Amino acid sequence: MKISFFQFVKNYWHKHKNFRRTVGIFCMIIGIIAFLTPLTPGSWLILVGLEIFGVRILFWEKIKSYFVKIWRR
Repeated sequence: MKISFFQFVKNYWHKHKNFRRTVGIFCMIIGIIAFLTPLTPGSWLILVGLEIFGVRILFWEKIKSYFVKIWRR
């Protein structure tokens, strides 16, 4: 039975908690570096890293509802 690449990544992602944490921390570090250096539009990686690491944004529901309203227009 042949598994597709995306199925393999999905299974690996859910089974290996340390890998997710490592990716989350890596994204946060790169985001902080991007935030501190001028002309680098990569500071949003801080939020991606926090989300992967398991920390929810305080205003996530408001942000989500805002984008749902925009999308339904």
